[in-house]
Amino acid sequence: MRSLIHISKNPSACKKHYSSSRCVVVPAAVSLSLFLAALAASNVYYFTSPNQPFTFPRPSSSRARCDIFSGDWVPDPDAPYYTNDTCSVIHEHYDCIKYGKPDLGFVKWRWQPDGCDLPRFDPWRFLHRMRGKSLAFVGDSLARNHKDSIICLLARAAEPKPSWPSSKQTVYYYGEYNFTVLLQKPTIVTVGN
Repeated sequence: MRSLIHISKNPSACKKHYSSSRCVVVPAAVSLSLFLAALAASNVYYFTSPNQPFTFPRPSSSRARCDIFSGDWVPDPDAPYYTNDTCSVIHEHYDCIKYGKPDLGFVKWRWQPDGCDLPRFDPWRFLHRMRGKSLAFVGDSLARNHKDSIICLLARAAEPKPSWPSSKQTVYYYGEYNFTVLLQKPTIVTVGN
C-alpha cells in the first residue's frame, strides 16, 4: 500500500511515482510543523526569567494538562508587537492600514492555550539562547511569513544584517549573537513535460 505523502530527496522520483498534490503538500506541512514545534519550545524555554525556570501551573480538576494546540484567541491590549512602520522586512502590499483598514483591532489578539498560560516573547532571551545557532525556514509564502514574523519580533532587541539575497534564499545575520535566520525557497512545482 502506498503512503499518502511521499518525502523524497529526488524530486524527479517523486514526480514520476506520485501525483503532484502528494509531493507539494510536504514542504508546507513540514514548515508549519517545524514552526509550531519551535514556537512551543521557545515559549517553554526562552521566555522565562534567566534565574527562574518556567513551570506550568498545576492543572485544575477540569483540565488534565496543558495543551498548547487547544485553546482560544483572546483580546490582547498590548499587541501588536510590530507593524509595517516598525519592521522593515514586511512587504508594502501587506500594509493593511495603508490600503484602508481603519484600525489595528484585528491584530490585538493572542493565543490562550487550555490549561496554562504562555509567557510573553522575550527577544533578548531568545537571541541569547540562539547564540551560535541557525534557524531555517524552508518553503514558499508560509515560510516567508514565519521568517518575517521572527525577524520583526527580534527587531526590538537587534537588527540583522541581510546577506546573500537571491531568488532561492535569503540570510539574515545577527552578528552580536552569531545567530542566522535563513529562508530557503526550493522549487516546489515545475511546469513542463
